[in-house]
Amino acid sequence: MILHKIDEAIFMASRGVVMSARAGHIKCDIPVEFAHPRDFLIKTTPGFAALKARLTERIRGEAMQAVEVGGELGRAGHSLERGK
Repeated sequence: MILHKIDEAIFMASRGVVMSARAGHIKCDIPVEFAHPRDFLIKTTPGFAALKARLTERIRGEAMQAVEVGGELGRAGHSLERGK
């Protein structure tokens, strides 16, 4: 199942997988070790918050790296268009 909301993914899944922005590789695969069935109140626990922070940071890092690479590619393409 593919989910795009981190809270929802942690609540429903047995693992959180972060994909790389380029080439579609798995950047990290983090187990979600909360017992099933999960009570909605699990979202208020420190463990849930810590896991959410960990996944958020991995996604943010990948997004920042993609922006940096995209900017470099954009500058290179711009130079080529001008014949440089």
